[in-house]
Amino acid sequence: MKHSIYLILLSFILSQACGQSPSLSNKEYSPQMKKVYERAMAAENLRSLIISQNGKILFEEYFDDYAKDSLDHLRSGTKSIMASLIGIAIDQGYIESLELSIEAYFGERARNKESIKIRHLLAMTTGIEWSEGAAGYNAWVSSGRHIDYLLQKPMHAKAGEEWNYNSAASHLLSAILTKATGMSTLEFAEKHLFRPMGIKHVRWESLSEGYYNGGAGLEMKPRDMLKIGYLYAHGGKYKGKQILSEAFIDHATRSHLPEEKAEYGGDTYGLSWWMGEMKGKKIIFAAGYGGQAIMILPEMEIVIVLTHNWRVDQAEAIHQQNQAFKQILPLILTAVLEE
Repeated sequence: MKHSIYLILLSFILSQACGQSPSLSNKEYSPQMKKVYERAMAAENLRSLIISQNGKILFEEYFDDYAKDSLDHLRSGTKSIMASLIGIAIDQGYIESLELSIEAYFGERARNKESIKIRHLLAMTTGIEWSEGAAGYNAWVSSGRHIDYLLQKPMHAKAGEEWNYNSAASHLLSAILTKATGMSTLEFAEKHLFRPMGIKHVRWESLSEGYYNGGAGLEMKPRDMLKIGYLYAHGGKYKGKQILSEAFIDHATRSHLPEEKAEYGGDTYGLSWWMGEMKGKKIIFAAGYGGQAIMILPEMEIVIVLTHNWRVDQAEAIHQQNQAFKQILPLILTAVLEE
């Protein structure tokens, strides 16, 4: 599994309720899982690692005195949760469709941007001139103008023609959700996603105009991240209740990259979800700066959560992401396949 697209993000990029077993002691692990444990123990800045299959936790460990009830940043993994909320809003009729122009929500503020649709925000194909990376992201965050900062930039290409990773575009989704529902993004999430799944404690960064950061602002417990993966592994159902439509999940987890660039280095991008392949198995994943990840192998009903200390410099963030995807993940898949 190659990660050239994922590395573009480097600059900033179920519990009892699911009927899962409690955490296991590493002494009870199989020989294969003990190898995973040993590798995880040697990993730099790893905070948590959970592996679940068919609703049962196979592995759960926390490192460096990190408590399992602590909240951890998803960083850009927030985008995948944001996409899920947009899907729920469409399912419930708050938003007409993915084909709606952003002009419907931003009016004159979106002048010359009427060709941009909600699906373009989700797929990172807005066509707006943008440079991601630490400098670009930090300049946007510190601007204090988180909507207009993006909308006032010129168009670099026609909407839908080019893929360009853009956290500010994801933040527009948070504003759209708020305008469409009359609820803040956090209120909507608590009512329609978090509470129905028994997710009781989150923290979400608020930016200018009171909109929650749709690109990188959400913090959750690792076990609650696992529930999000469980939802996607089970067609949008949680404990028999349809939280998110299977149709939206299917649509979000197929490639939405421009046709001439069907994939980037082996990975592809859907509607704010990444897709790849390893050992012949499709992997869907939410990924965040410094090695935060929710990974789903749908055909095997496997969900993997990794979190790292993300407050590191870019070189260390790259190392942690390579560590997660090129070392720990292959070892996990080998262990599960040999079980």
